[in-house]
Amino acid sequence: MCQKPSGDFVAAAEKVLTQVKLSHAKNKKLKEYSKGMLQRIGIAQALMTEPEFLILDEPMSGLDPDGRILIKDILKALRDKKMTILMSSHLLEDVEELCDQLVIVHSGVVEYSGSINHFKKDFKNLEEAYSKFKHDLTENLNA
Repeated sequence: MCQKPSGDFVAAAEKVLTQVKLSHAKNKKLKEYSKGMLQRIGIAQALMTEPEFLILDEPMSGLDPDGRILIKDILKALRDKKMTILMSSHLLEDVEELCDQLVIVHSGVVEYSGSINHFKKDFKNLEEAYSKFKHDLTENLNA
């Protein structure tokens, strides 16, 4: 027997669907969602219980520019509320914009762990700092 969702659940669902701008699609089946919509619904699912700690794997993957802006705004708001967010990303501009701390893992080994500002202190952006770091890492591994 299927139970009707509680009022608290429905209210929470409405809140997160509004937050990720999917209220209009709340009655659609997930198989009818685009890749970007699925990414946004995944964020909504993660936010349903108002967690203190959020783990996200490539949260911008498959998003169009509007979706990227929306998710970035949501993540910035969560950061401002002091939520701890662990995010994996290969997009350095997203990491630089959204994160305070950086961990670089290469072949299963943590090669750097610390503040982004410290990591890029001598460079104009994270991409330049990472390029130099990767070059130096490769040189050391080949030595």
